[in-house]
Amino acid sequence: MEKVHYAAIDVGSNAVRLLIKCVNSEGMEEPLSKVLIMRVPIRLGEDSFTKGYIGEEKTDNMVRLMRAYYEMMQIYRVKDYRACATSAMRDASNAEAVIAQIREKTGIHIDIIDGDEEARLVSDNHIEQIISDGGNYIYLDVGGGSTELTIPAAEIFLEVADITGAKTIIAPIVGLADGIIEDLYIRHQSQPS
Repeated sequence: MEKVHYAAIDVGSNAVRLLIKCVNSEGMEEPLSKVLIMRVPIRLGEDSFTKGYIGEEKTDNMVRLMRAYYEMMQIYRVKDYRACATSAMRDASNAEAVIAQIREKTGIHIDIIDGDEEARLVSDNHIEQIISDGGNYIYLDVGGGSTELTIPAAEIFLEVADITGAKTIIAPIVGLADGIIEDLYIRHQSQPS
């Protein structure tokens, strides 16, 4: 039986990540296993947060990278994917034109998501399973251009603030991408084969 793979592309302010996971056999502890993680520091926020738009060089680099990510998804025979862009694309005046160019040249569609959806996707990582005491907690995702606050016990997902002029802030490597794949997996589980 051929393995089923899902992919997520996280277009962040500093880096663009590709995560591919495969569906594990029934009976395994985890339903999904990481197969591939790639991260390329395109740094869209350098343009978006200082100029208000994404320049030609970064757009060209995004097109090249999305072609490469498309090929990686073909190699792994990815069943479904979702590409999400966060703060840098939200703030860029030419975001729709950049996304249209990427789609035309690569076939990859990118969704610009708001901070609330970003926080929800990050919270889909089932962080509570990592915390051993089972108590309440707050999850704070500090990204390159925005910060999201999640309080799982209260089902609160908030974009805390836009950090204008941010250059480089280290964020979780696959937080958003993991949540995207979790969504894809659940959606496909509920569909008939």
